[in-house]
Amino acid sequence: MTTEQRLARLERENRWMKRVATMAVALVAACVLTGQGKDKEPQDLVVRSLTVVDKDGKRRAELFTNPAGSPFLTLKTRDGQIRAMISATAGGSAVGLYDPDGKTRAYLETTTYGSPSLTLYDGKGSLGKRRVQLSGGASGFEPAFDGSPALKFYDAKGDVIWQAPR
Repeated sequence: MTTEQRLARLERENRWMKRVATMAVALVAACVLTGQGKDKEPQDLVVRSLTVVDKDGKRRAELFTNPAGSPFLTLKTRDGQIRAMISATAGGSAVGLYDPDGKTRAYLETTTYGSPSLTLYDGKGSLGKRRVQLSGGASGFEPAFDGSPALKFYDAKGDVIWQAPR
């Protein structure tokens, strides 16, 4: 075999080795990259409180627990006024809706006795005065023995002016 023939055979073997090496590298890379795309189980997020801010850094929503351990979610306006609140306590749960001045205007809750109650407030005073209350028990705040609904209307002083049942 001449030198030229040996050189030609060596070049063919070299090309074949390069192809095999390229395929091996591609196979290893495919295995590694396939493992990277595998979905992982999502992790739990555990925090004491969570605050959502808008693009200007103003607090718009807060999720936290109060000192007694009850969770609260508050939704706020751009100027920081609470407009809605959701809470869950040992005695029940509640949703509060507030006017632009931060006064309670509507409050939906389940009471300690399990009766649902919807109370509407006027805008007078620091908290507003109770004006209408609809409850699923005798008063919403007492044990409901028969589960009868009750409706009460209050005057500006907070006295009942009409109720059903009487």
